Amino acid sequence: MNWLRSLFGGRATESKILTTRRDGIDMLVVQRPSIGFLNLIGDAAEPIVAEGKQALEPLFTSCHSSNSEPPVCDVLMIYCDIESDGRIRGTSDGLRDIIRRAHALVVITASENRPESLNIAGKDMGYGRANLVLTFSRNGVAFVRFYRQLFQMMMNGVPMPMAWVSLAPQIPGEDHKDLPGSLFVCEAGQVVFES
Repeated sequence: MNWLRSLFGGRATESKILTTRRDGIDMLVVQRPSIGFLNLIGDAAEPIVAEGKQALEPLFTSCHSSNSEPPVCDVLMIYCDIESDGRIRGTSDGLRDIIRRAHALVVITASENRPESLNIAGKDMGYGRANLVLTFSRNGVAFVRFYRQLFQMMMNGVPMPMAWVSLAPQIPGEDHKDLPGSLFVCEAGQVVFES
């Protein structure tokens, strides 16, 4: 856990990240968590960015938005078009570079992209690690509803992986019609929020 503390300890945010052990599980506790919205698509994504802000911003201590530079935050929602080779259209930064610059523990690609492109973009590069969610289907309002529930559970002390499984049980062949289509890569581990 010390490597996580050193990785996230020097961030210039209002939040504070503590490591603790609860019920035999090492956890990262984010106090006063912030959320960031990075829109690399432009005007075409403004409706879904506004939808996300309206639903999620009230849960967090602070909110930061940008159309170019990744905001330093604890949770980063990235609206971007990912090319077939994994590059993000409109920036020279790769996904892992954006994560590293934002210092975020939780990162969600919040616009729809092809699963193949997401897999390439999300490839582990040895830096820019986070609890990463790669979205291939927003499924309408299911997207913001799911993340609002997930973050509320995390605010109530439920670690992200446990909250995820509670909302989207990982049962082979299970059809999640009312959920967004995504892949959760749990790199930062047991993250919880405290307001």
